Amino acid sequence: MSAKDRKAIGQPSSAECQEKYEAGQEKKLQTDLANFLTHRRVYFFRQPMNKRAQGKLGTADFLICYKGYWVSAELKTETGKQRTEQIQDQVFIEASGGIYLLARSVSDIQREFDRLDAVIRITKEALSKTGWTSKI
Repeated sequence: MSAKDRKAIGQPSSAECQEKYEAGQEKKLQTDLANFLTHRRVYFFRQPMNKRAQGKLGTADFLICYKGYWVSAELKTETGKQRTEQIQDQVFIEASGGIYLLARSVSDIQREFDRLDAVIRITKEALSKTGWTSKI
């Protein structure tokens, strides 16, 4: 059956079904991350991605301030791929000194936060040896 015939009777193609399934999985992942960040009391902004969204194309799903660090988190399913605009945004954020995470699970974000915590701890220890104090 042609795509035109399928559309006329409301029968989606297998590719359209897969795309809809992937979108649902990504939305669930986004909800899980929002819950995780809220539970950890981490400030974040979640870009609404609907037809009315006015955000910049390529902006990551979550803009996060984690212990003073800028973290942009783009969530994708196991087979999801970044769009060109998302890759361009990643390059810009990293060139600006920010952290960009392409995550496929909340565990990916947790692992990166743990790594960042270790960097912060080591930095604090090194600075304290110099007598310098900070609220980092």
